[in-house]
Amino acid sequence: MNKPSYRLIQSFLVIGLASYLSALLTDGSLANYIHHRFFYLTAIAISILCSLGVIGFFSTLTEYVQKAVDSPIKKILLSAVIISPIILTSSHLITPKTMAIILSLLCLLILLALNFRNMAKTLHEYEEKAIISLLFITFPLVLGSMVPFKPLSASALKTKGFNLASVSPASEQGNQHTIDPEKRNIMDWVKLINKEKDNPGILGQKADVIGFAYHDSRLAENHFMVGRFVITCCVADASAIGMVVEWTGGKNVVDNQWIRVKGKVSSTVLDGRIVPFIQAESVEETSEPTQPYLYP
Repeated sequence: MNKPSYRLIQSFLVIGLASYLSALLTDGSLANYIHHRFFYLTAIAISILCSLGVIGFFSTLTEYVQKAVDSPIKKILLSAVIISPIILTSSHLITPKTMAIILSLLCLLILLALNFRNMAKTLHEYEEKAIISLLFITFPLVLGSMVPFKPLSASALKTKGFNLASVSPASEQGNQHTIDPEKRNIMDWVKLINKEKDNPGILGQKADVIGFAYHDSRLAENHFMVGRFVITCCVADASAIGMVVEWTGGKNVVDNQWIRVKGKVSSTVLDGRIVPFIQAESVEETSEPTQPYLYP
């Protein structure tokens, strides 16, 4: 593989990666991986990747055409890579994420077409490093584009467990009193109970929360947890928080089922820590929220 070929394919892969990150950012699904406060860093990365990709593409295109495109097949492949994304994007036939997949696959096709004979023989040290570096960029791009997002579930609690401590320091918790009790989420209640566990004004308020069900072995019969995962930085450090629920049919609630729980709030002690407790008046199955995670 000559250097112009390598730089051209590299430029398309970088643009494809920028397109993929841009799709995650614009449709909000980036929040499934990192906290919102880091979105600006992703936007900066997208700008840098786009700049590098565009500059690399135009600076090597002329050289590539002169030195690498020396047969009709290669000319057809080059034309397809340049023209097809423009046509598909302008006609709104595909999404940015699909475009990232197309660019990745086209780059792989060109990589194989231009180097079929070389790869059948002993490659020079530069060619080996070039191909490996391109595959290194292509693999996560294709994997991230084609594998659907799957949020953490109750099965992750076998290793992570529930975080019974406060989600964040009291100085960072804000004022949950300004929120309508029935509009507070699980994180709001956990913060409030940890901060003002002895406040009689809190106890007895009505809660209406959504989370996944989990039967903790430390709880009594007909008791279970309704929980959500909280992301403070990225999904790798996500921790589960929850409220203990007492419900007459609690033992029949299925683990990992998303449920909506309504009832009066009090507090209880679990492993020496104060945790919010709901005397449930109703427990209903519900669909998974569009954004399954919570953010402090």
